[in-house]
Amino acid sequence: MSIDAVVSWVGELLTRAHTLFGDPPASGGPAATEAGAHLAGACRHVQTGHQQMTGVSGRLAGGHGLFTRAAAAELSDLAGSDEQLGQRLEQAAGTDRRGRAATAAVLDAASADVAALAPLADTPAGQHALLSALRARVAQQQGIVEDAQARAAAAAAALRALTYQPANPTTGASPHRR
Repeated sequence: MSIDAVVSWVGELLTRAHTLFGDPPASGGPAATEAGAHLAGACRHVQTGHQQMTGVSGRLAGGHGLFTRAAAAELSDLAGSDEQLGQRLEQAAGTDRRGRAATAAVLDAASADVAALAPLADTPAGQHALLSALRARVAQQQGIVEDAQARAAAAAAALRALTYQPANPTTGASPHRR
């Protein structure tokens, strides 16, 4: 294989690794976090209603107390899940942005290596230097991809751990509550 073919092949490889990372627009994280904040506000509103009814006795007050305690707990859980979702989405978008920037930097560095070593590529020592530089760039790109894969796996596990289970209609309690 000629040195030119190797340079071309490595360029394609590095470019493919770079295209794994999109340029994400807004992640949706702020919207999820805002939804969580609204749910937390609703929770506070329900708790205020509960406090206002504490001095009242009777069947209505008792039923209201049961309802508000269950509703406040569920709203609090949902608010926390939405806030965590927002954080995870922002982290995922950040990982993608960092990966895109890092792989672009590797592409630029590989181009600089080729430009600097091309005049020497007609000698065995020059070819060796160019191949070593390109091998290092491939390893660097591979490390970036592996790091992003590990982060993606962790983010996926964190997303799967979020709970959005509906409340039990008879008790009002969330099934994931202990």
